[in-house]
Amino acid sequence: MLFGLPFLLAGLVAGWLGLRPVWLSYAAQSWVETTATIVTVELVRSNDEDTASVNCTYRYRAPSPGVSEAGALIEYTGTRVGFAGGSDNIGSWHEDTAARLAHAQRAGQSVPCWYNPHDPNQAVLDRAVRKGLLGFMAVFSGIFALVGGGLIAFGLHQRRKQRAPVPEPSVVAHTPLIHADGGSVWVAWFFAVLWNAISWVAFIAALAEPDVPRPAFLVIGLFPLIGLFLLWGALLTSARRLRHGRPQLRLNGGTWTTGTRVAVSVLTRTAPLSGDQLDASLVVKRRVTSGSGDDRKTQDITLWRFALLLDSQAGRSEGGAWIHAVELPLPSDLPPTAEDLTWRLEWHLVRPGPDLSATFTLPIVAGDGSATLLMADVEAQVDRAAPLASLAHAGINVGEDRDAVTIQVSAWRNPGIHISGLIAAAFVTAIAIVCWTELSPWSALLSAPIVLLSWRGALRSCLWRSTIRLSPTLISVDAGWWQLRHDEIATSTVALVDRASTMATNGNSWYNLSLVTREARRVQIARCVPERASARLADMITAVLPKNIGP
Repeated sequence: MLFGLPFLLAGLVAGWLGLRPVWLSYAAQSWVETTATIVTVELVRSNDEDTASVNCTYRYRAPSPGVSEAGALIEYTGTRVGFAGGSDNIGSWHEDTAARLAHAQRAGQSVPCWYNPHDPNQAVLDRAVRKGLLGFMAVFSGIFALVGGGLIAFGLHQRRKQRAPVPEPSVVAHTPLIHADGGSVWVAWFFAVLWNAISWVAFIAALAEPDVPRPAFLVIGLFPLIGLFLLWGALLTSARRLRHGRPQLRLNGGTWTTGTRVAVSVLTRTAPLSGDQLDASLVVKRRVTSGSGDDRKTQDITLWRFALLLDSQAGRSEGGAWIHAVELPLPSDLPPTAEDLTWRLEWHLVRPGPDLSATFTLPIVAGDGSATLLMADVEAQVDRAAPLASLAHAGINVGEDRDAVTIQVSAWRNPGIHISGLIAAAFVTAIAIVCWTELSPWSALLSAPIVLLSWRGALRSCLWRSTIRLSPTLISVDAGWWQLRHDEIATSTVALVDRASTMATNGNSWYNLSLVTREARRVQIARCVPERASARLADMITAVLPKNIGP
């Protein structure tokens, strides 16, 4: 909040400086017009000749204060040229005005002048509003006020959340409806508007300036492009809210204490349709701060994630809302809600068009120790009850084909990772283009392998898919990203189902899976699969192998 306060003050001051000339110009519309004789006029430029201002002295005749007779005129000396004083480089107003006044001085001509009938000492040579300067000040003040106000509002929101008391179990049992966290829409619009305002103003300014180097112009042009993606994200977030409303969570019974199971209901105004996919995740995260000084950083670490694949048709309609009940386990070996630890229920309904995503923050308190529901027990029960649920969550479809099991690992299963790779490849390409146009073709040729490898990695991540057919004696694999490669492997020759971790994001590990034969031949069957789904996939393949073969 302290960091945002200077931005807010700067925006308010800039807004006042921008609106004051407009108010003065509006008031000057009732001033009396006369003529003025130019005495001196000078166009003053800054040391770097980047900004300019007009210094002018002129004489005009007007009645003395308190005298209304037209014949009783006295001579006044004025120095105000326009209502927006100071030096700037917005447009060519200073240059044009100085040239006009200098021409009138050399030709001995008078120029129009307006004075305040209530105070003839106040006069101006140009009472019009400088629209270019007004627009610049409006954008400048709006951006700074938006940044400062947004930071202060976010700080107040976080402070209110931190000071919210953790309810006792007896109070939690009677907790009213809990709304889904509702800051995502305005946060998305805040960053989209802020980013686009800054980047487009900079881009338009670069277009208007002929001396901007081409490398700088190309780099500046990347930011409006990113702004369009942010704007699309804000529009999509708003469309989701308009379509599905703001979901609510209701406790059906019991208390929210660790070591127990609770039944909750999610209320939405969206009735299910045929083909909808509904899933829920209970996530426990801890905020960890590491480092010190300038290297100090804070991040959220996922301690536990419990995922459920639900039947979207299993709910009921009541009072204009669709109610879907689900049971949640609260393991006793996890800590309760605290200032640095949160329990969240993530609700996701996937359908064509804007889907439904909601997050509920849960007030979990510590149990009395009488219940011992452990994480390991919960995960074991989930694996036994729904061994294919984790595969479905990861976008991996399992089916049957006569005497075999088919597994389809589709493309574009992790949009967040894929988009990040495409943006990185586009950025590397932009740098190579700058090198080509501004340095030399040879420098671009040297960077060509990096560009090609970047695009190959990004497209391979997006387009890689596979179809695996498992039978007791044979495993066939069709996998690839540009062209599918067909491999047939006898189950008796498989020595290992290899799982190799490629990266970790937000506490989640991602794995590539390969079949390794006794002759050390390696056939990749899946890429970028979440940890639990990769384990289930390895278990399914291991099940068809001879008993003396292990994963």
